[in-house]
Amino acid sequence: MDKKSAFEILDSQRYGIPYEAIQFLCEMELNNEIESVIIERIKKAYNEDVILGNSDTQTYHAALWYAIVAEKHLTMELVEWIAKLFSTEAIPDWDMLNEQLLFLVGAACEKYPEAVDLFLDSIAKAVKLDDPKPPYMYLYESVFFITTESQKEKVKELLKCNIDRKSLFSVMLAEKGYDWAKDLIQDLANKHGENHKQGSEAFHTAEEYRYALSLFEKSGRPQCFYLMRTDWQTHYKGLEAMFDEQEAPTLMDLANVGRNDPCPCGSGKKYKKCCLRN
Repeated sequence: MDKKSAFEILDSQRYGIPYEAIQFLCEMELNNEIESVIIERIKKAYNEDVILGNSDTQTYHAALWYAIVAEKHLTMELVEWIAKLFSTEAIPDWDMLNEQLLFLVGAACEKYPEAVDLFLDSIAKAVKLDDPKPPYMYLYESVFFITTESQKEKVKELLKCNIDRKSLFSVMLAEKGYDWAKDLIQDLANKHGENHKQGSEAFHTAEEYRYALSLFEKSGRPQCFYLMRTDWQTHYKGLEAMFDEQEAPTLMDLANVGRNDPCPCGSGKKYKKCCLRN
């Protein structure tokens, strides 16, 4: 196998996981070509032609394979693009790829200390956007790697902003055991209150705040996805069944899809908020 054939396999394989080609590229020395191809493929992952299976350059899962290769070839340019992706665009909720990019967020914070500030700053900017509403919660993973006083201050400011799932953000801070955030989380819990209808979103939020506060009294706290996940081969070995016959939706699939129907791409969102929107 050579580099060109490895690229071709990752771009064209429709079913199964191309372990050999991924590993081959992982073991190569990083060069400008590998870096540029990784970035280009991930950039195009949410392109309509790719999602619908009409792309001449890559299949539906190609971006995922390159995101796995990026574990060994992570550069600051790719990190900057991931920050931009999750903080400026309303991308489809493509679970497998987004999960892999979430892993790269953690890997970036460990490899590049400046990535923590980049992600925190990106969240702060994204909060101000109304439409499109980007999935900046994927960048919350960066709070597990806070080391400086300035980063702590940025987190405190985020707790004062109207960020999505602030209670989940609080749980992540508590999981890491940041005592400096405890009083702020307690204040948020008090303001949110406890008397909410069971099963409602407000009730769930109150539960998360209570859980966050309880974590400060416990040891052996859980860690972030990046630190908990096994090596990529083991992780995806357990997910092989998902790639046996999974295909992107075709134009025929979309012909009779109503705006409020589930999107055929499998995102779980309504068509009007997913592939139709893009």
